[in-house]
Amino acid sequence: MSWQPYAVPPAPPKRPPLTRAQRTRALVAGAVGFSVFSWGLALLTFSAIATVLVAIFSFVVGLARQGPVDRGTLRFVQWFEGVDGSIVGWVIVGGFLLASILLIVGFFVSQGILRGGRVNRPTAVTWSSIGVALVAGSIVGSLGGLIGSMFGWVAWVDPGVAIAVTTLSGLLSLAVTAAVGAFTWWWMAHVFRASAAD
Repeated sequence: MSWQPYAVPPAPPKRPPLTRAQRTRALVAGAVGFSVFSWGLALLTFSAIATVLVAIFSFVVGLARQGPVDRGTLRFVQWFEGVDGSIVGWVIVGGFLLASILLIVGFFVSQGILRGGRVNRPTAVTWSSIGVALVAGSIVGSLGGLIGSMFGWVAWVDPGVAIAVTTLSGLLSLAVTAAVGAFTWWWMAHVFRASAAD
């Protein structure tokens, strides 16, 4: 058996770090794109919940009208039947439409910003970033909700304090969403960055 030298496979080409423009564009794309996408997802969730609630209430009212009911149930039935169903329907449909628009806009805004910064594989960066950011955002949101519940008793002290706490929580939620998006998009842009040979 003849001896043959062992061939060392060539090392994969090194990938240079993101340029300053690519890093900036990735951060902006994440902060803006994920914020818009999150608004669309929140509105989509709200519209879906509203649809389920309307269906449940309609079912309950239908059952209540088939037999004798107490005074409280009768008041609920009368109130529900007094609601203009066409308005509720248009609000729900409008919510679904607006949510779809926000989801699409968030995706294409991200992709456009990344393309403008010559970030490698902007579509892959956007899709992967959305998935990672949704998981990270849910974890951060759960921690924020836990902390908020610990200080929720403050809202019972004074209505002014309750308004201030609610406003601060909303602004903080927007900031956290933008921060999660910015970090995630930067990370995925770094993962998908091109090699020096590309």
